[in-house]
Amino acid sequence: MGNIIDNNLCCARSAKVKVELDRFKNRLEACNKKLDGLVQEEIDEVFGQVDVDGSQALDLQEAKALVGKLEEKGFEFPSDVSTFDQDGDGNISKSEVSLAVRSALRERPKNLELLSSKCEDVDILSRDAWDLIDVTKDGYISIPELSMFYGDLGKVMDEKPPTYQELLELARKYDTDSDSVLTYEEFELLFCDYLCRTCFKPEEFEVQDSGSEPDKS
Repeated sequence: MGNIIDNNLCCARSAKVKVELDRFKNRLEACNKKLDGLVQEEIDEVFGQVDVDGSQALDLQEAKALVGKLEEKGFEFPSDVSTFDQDGDGNISKSEVSLAVRSALRERPKNLELLSSKCEDVDILSRDAWDLIDVTKDGYISIPELSMFYGDLGKVMDEKPPTYQELLELARKYDTDSDSVLTYEEFELLFCDYLCRTCFKPEEFEVQDSGSEPDKS
C-alpha cells in the first residue's frame, strides 16, 4: 500500500514539474523573440547610420564603421569584418550583418548581458529559473540541482541538456567564493551565459533585408 502511495505522489510531482517547465519554456521562447527584436532594432539603427547611400549594402569600410558604433555601445565583435560577407560578392547586405551580429551575440555572453539590461524579461526569467531549481529553498543552488533542472528542461525543449561536467565547469566560472554552491547573484550571471549559449537562438528567426522584394522564384 505504501509503495502505491509513494508512486502516486511521484507521478503527481512529475506532472506538476512538467506543467511548470512547460510554462517556463513558453516564457523562454517569448523572451527569445523579444531579445531578437531588440537585436534587430540595434542593427536597423546603426545600419541606417552607416549606409549613407541607402543601397542596403555595406562595403568593408562601412561595415567596420558599423562594428565601431556597436563597440561604442559596449558590444564585442570579431575583428575581421570580411567574414560578414558570406556570399563573397564584395558587399555586405543587411541580412549578412544581421546574421553576423546574432552570431557574435551567441558566442560572447557579455553582449547578451548588455542586451538583457534593456529587457526586464531576462531578470524575470532568471528568477523563475531560480525558483524552479532551488527545490530545497535554502537560498543556494547546488550542481546536482542545476543538473536536474537542465535535464528536465532539455526533455521539455526536446534538446540535449548540458552534461554534468559542462554544468560543473560553468558553475565554477561563476562560483566566486568557490564554495561549490551558487547564490542568486552568481546564478544570475550563469543563467545569462546559459541563455546566450543554449537558449538564445536567433538563427531560428528569418532575417530579411528591409525594403527588399520577396523572392518570387
